[in-house]
Amino acid sequence: MNRKTQYLLQSLSAGKFYMSRSVADAYMFSLIETLKNPDLKGFLDDSETPEQKEQAALRFIASYSQDAQPYIADKWYRYPPFVVQGVLVIPVNGVITQDSYWGETSTKNIMSWYEKAKNDPEIVGVLEVGNSPGGAVFGTRELATYKASYPKPKVTLVEGLCASAYMYISAPADKILATSASAILGSIGVMTTYASFKKYYESMGIEVKDVYSIGSPQKNYAYREAEKGNFKPLEEGVLFQLDNQFTNFVKAYRPGLSKRATLGADMTAEDAMKEGLLDDIATFDEAIQLVKSLANSYQPKVKSKTKMSKQFVIITSNKALLASARALQSFKGSNISIEEIEEEENDDNGNPPITNQSEGAGASASNQQQQAGKPTASNAAPTPTPTPANAQPDASAQTPEEKIAAAVATALAPLQAKIVALEAHSNLQVNASTPPIQNNQQMNTSAKSDDEMFTPIAQ
Repeated sequence: MNRKTQYLLQSLSAGKFYMSRSVADAYMFSLIETLKNPDLKGFLDDSETPEQKEQAALRFIASYSQDAQPYIADKWYRYPPFVVQGVLVIPVNGVITQDSYWGETSTKNIMSWYEKAKNDPEIVGVLEVGNSPGGAVFGTRELATYKASYPKPKVTLVEGLCASAYMYISAPADKILATSASAILGSIGVMTTYASFKKYYESMGIEVKDVYSIGSPQKNYAYREAEKGNFKPLEEGVLFQLDNQFTNFVKAYRPGLSKRATLGADMTAEDAMKEGLLDDIATFDEAIQLVKSLANSYQPKVKSKTKMSKQFVIITSNKALLASARALQSFKGSNISIEEIEEEENDDNGNPPITNQSEGAGASASNQQQQAGKPTASNAAPTPTPTPANAQPDASAQTPEEKIAAAVATALAPLQAKIVALEAHSNLQVNASTPPIQNNQQMNTSAKSDDEMFTPIAQ
């Protein structure tokens, strides 16, 4: 059995995949046939020489453009990256895995090629071309997150299938294109496929016993329950958490995504454009030209904005107010802008200035006291007064600055709570300790929460 088949079959028998079900079924069939006949010809190690592999890779590159040049000098890769008119072309073909075990692209390879191109002044942008059913969970999110902040244009061109994990890593692209109306996109979601060898071992007279420590009753619990026919621990546990991460990420970078698309539907290019998964139909040459045109004035694509997009501007000389505002400004995403100004003299009519409406009557009264030559609470000489040990602070004894600071803190308290909620949402934390009674119940709740936090999703 060659390394490619061995790795895929081992992964499919125990791993979690962002993958098209039909492809998973095909590999599971291969697993069964291999178990029945380990010497099956189709699984023998290939006998291609390094020179033959290199020639095959060069033919692959030339099939796109006679002007294409290899980007790396490595005979290992079956589908190596290449350059056309200053655009790096990264092929994404076959099952996506975290590491490359047989010369096909992996998430680590793809990320390293992006990184090399980022620091290469001759590369103006990146075009991913591919046909992939998706692949492994591990490595997919890391690559998608890396691409989201990439400083050069990035476009995806689907040549056949863009499903599951391939849809995940394509989401942050500036544009997603397809070469044909027959292209298929979608399959957003998570699945796991595992094989039960119980009957196989029994046929050979082998009885397998699993024994767990009393200190780890939850170890492999979901799979043990699945062996008994109870799939809820899998469906409502880790799989659902991974599904939430996947769906929320794609929604953040494809704000026009429909509800049908988030539920895992597969669709042809025509429907995919209506459902928010695809931007247009284009040829390879058109896609190259698009990347070049985007490079002229490129701004990286960002997540769709939340409803709390207004900026709070505070312009003041009040020290207590500045302290309160700066404390709130430290929250991530607080959208508070602060500008400190100097105290101004009276205007032409002799009236003291009011620097900010948020300072209100307290600041105005303080300024009037200063103009009348009377000491204010901030500059008056303190007079010691005996205070009982059990006396409570008198709110009326607060200085105008303290009253303003307290009022600002009270007014902005809901903002703090909103920021904390948004940060928690951006981390995509899912509490799996209390799974829902029905999957649809939690899916509906999650969708409602997303609609409240993000801009409305086109239906």
